[in-house]
Amino acid sequence: MVIDPKLKIPTNITYNIGIQRELRGSLTAELNYVGGHGTHGLREIDGAPPQPNLIAADIAAGVDPAALAFNSLYLGGTDKNGVDFDPAVNNTAFFHELFQTSVVSSNYNALQFKIQGQAHRLTLTGSYTYSHSLDNGSDPLVPGAGGSGLPRDSFDYQPEYGNSDFDCRHRGTAAATYELPIGSGQSHLHGGFLGRVLEGIQISGIQQVQTGLPFDLRGTADNMHTGLTDRPQLVGAPYPSQRGTIVPGGKITGPSVNAFANAPYDQNLSIHRNAFYGPGFVNTDAVFQKTQTLFEQVKIQLRVESYNVFNHPNLNAPASLSIASSTFGISQTQIGQNDGTTGARQIQAALKIMFLVSPDE
Repeated sequence: MVIDPKLKIPTNITYNIGIQRELRGSLTAELNYVGGHGTHGLREIDGAPPQPNLIAADIAAGVDPAALAFNSLYLGGTDKNGVDFDPAVNNTAFFHELFQTSVVSSNYNALQFKIQGQAHRLTLTGSYTYSHSLDNGSDPLVPGAGGSGLPRDSFDYQPEYGNSDFDCRHRGTAAATYELPIGSGQSHLHGGFLGRVLEGIQISGIQQVQTGLPFDLRGTADNMHTGLTDRPQLVGAPYPSQRGTIVPGGKITGPSVNAFANAPYDQNLSIHRNAFYGPGFVNTDAVFQKTQTLFEQVKIQLRVESYNVFNHPNLNAPASLSIASSTFGISQTQIGQNDGTTGARQIQAALKIMFLVSPDE
């Protein structure tokens, strides 16, 4: 790894404007526009890439363009016609020198809506965000959504400018808590033994809905002579692609492989980075809680939690991104919980005894 001696300090400018209004009682609504523009962000490029002038000279000398690809650019070789050629790099000591520099530009724009407050026994917080994030490099260390940390061409970042790896176009969340008006001390069914049994019941939940994250694609050819596999060219309609069909090994969630082909040599016709999106995410968590008074200063609380209560399958983006893969466009794994456990429905319960002590004691 080599760090650019002329590395610049990353800069990010953010701006927003919004309006908030009280609708009724304690219920408020908020609408905001949020934007941001970043420059000199960090990313990894090839510090010793194949040189376009040397490649052009080889092609002019009669070398088959198909031979000027991948490792042959660093080692030299002989094409299918028997024409020899030398390495097309300035320094043959490195294969893809990992050069850390500050060349990333980014833009973010979002419209955000939020409503929160309390209405009678219902406490509610809901939000929706419509946003779009664009950049030519989302993370300086972690490989991007296409599985590679290097741009396809370290002399041309324009094809890298596309949807950010974390771009989520639509996202909505709602969290609510409702205390049932039944049982002791409430307005309904509050008398006698039944009132004691039904007291202290509270139901809450969180609903999340969002569109999928972008992913990159790979062809099988180094058509731009950069030592790396280029993205494919779009030659047909990517959809419909039988999305939703269950096949051996997973479920089709990506575009049709028939819509892509390797771009011709020396023609920059490939799609841009992160042009397609994976499946969306839908999740519902629910909680049932009951607090029961046993004695004046002793209570018992039962709490039952369910994650992904409707057992909705949330799939990761297709893992195989090469148009030559037999599992192209097929999601093969599910999104798990934040603690690393399965994304399938989980139910857990807890029982707690609470002793209430008076401040005077």
